Amino acid sequence: MWPWSGSSDVDAPWEVVDAKSVDPVKMYDDEDSLDIIRISHTSLKASYVFNVKTQYVHEDDTSGHKVDLQAALRFTRARVLQEASRLGYNTLLLEGWSITLLRKPSRSTHHTLFRMALRYIARPAFVHTPGERLPPPFLDLLQYWGEETEKAYLTGEEATGVVLLVRSTTKRSSEDKEKLVLDQGDVRQVGSSWHWGSCIKLRLRRYKV
Repeated sequence: MWPWSGSSDVDAPWEVVDAKSVDPVKMYDDEDSLDIIRISHTSLKASYVFNVKTQYVHEDDTSGHKVDLQAALRFTRARVLQEASRLGYNTLLLEGWSITLLRKPSRSTHHTLFRMALRYIARPAFVHTPGERLPPPFLDLLQYWGEETEKAYLTGEEATGVVLLVRSTTKRSSEDKEKLVLDQGDVRQVGSSWHWGSCIKLRLRRYKV
């Protein structure tokens, strides 16, 4: 058990537990075949920070869903693609990402708090005929890492039945939910309710690299 410090959860610093990252890489081996019309002079970067909670649940509990790192990364990348589309681009030539697991002790609940920070960077372009959308680079890396991270940090011998959940802090209308589901194949329905990752902070901006 970590020693409690300060008078509130705000006083305790967040500790980096583990992280994985992929430097921006070319998404297409033969860019000449893409018939590129124009390339952005700046890159796009999206940053999400999710509250992550471990809870005891029953098999029929529909109050949340397991964190899927691959889905979370696809969701963050989708936001970059939306911004690229708004700026007049339809593909991403360079893509990279990082995911960081953070934790700190909670004085109020006497439990360990966890956060997952996702960052995505990409260089958008407009091509005459966009081909099949490729998945984020090295996406398969997250499946094994997610399993190992959950075993190492988010569960323990006494925590049988604990699963990793992401809680929603915002309410969406049925129309908004349906639209997001249609746009994002990564969002999953659990039982009869939709539950969304709670975005604490989002930055989506253009910047030069």
